[in-house]
Amino acid sequence: MRISLPLSGTVLVVCLFASVTMASTQVPTGVVDGHAVDPDGRPLPGASVEITGPSLMGSRIAFTGATGSFRFPAVPRGEEYVLTFSLSGFKTIVRRDIIVRLNMTTTIDVSMDLTGVEETITVTGESPVIDVRSTNVGVNIGSQGRSRGSGRLPQHRHSFRQQHVSRLAGLLLAGPRPAGQQHRR
Repeated sequence: MRISLPLSGTVLVVCLFASVTMASTQVPTGVVDGHAVDPDGRPLPGASVEITGPSLMGSRIAFTGATGSFRFPAVPRGEEYVLTFSLSGFKTIVRRDIIVRLNMTTTIDVSMDLTGVEETITVTGESPVIDVRSTNVGVNIGSQGRSRGSGRLPQHRHSFRQQHVSRLAGLLLAGPRPAGQQHRR
């Protein structure tokens, strides 16, 4: 079977163009992986692993699997990457200056120590005004404590009996009245 030269030249050009296009779209990357374990060497599933660096746009987050392993594929090559490992009940670990090389795997294994129970309590509200230098006990009554109209503090003028018996007497006397009499209070 004979292939004509123009057809084989066309196939050659297409193959050459495809290989150049594929080579130009590839980004030089590497892989970052590793394991997170507790102080006894047991794997820590569910730990959050965050990678940040100047070659990344933002950050990426992965979680460790049942074996404590994590993997960041296709990380752009570069230096000064930072990995942050965190899991509730364990101290957060930060690894700095991680280098990712082209077509290489960078392995970062960490042992996460237990941390004590931390609790944050936030209290909001006004604190009362207290003079800590004075031992005096007293009350200041301003304009709100004055009786209405007089501008003075009320004074004790009548005894309990005089005040309340006169009210009761008004109630007892408040019955039907002959025409022409008015009730006095």
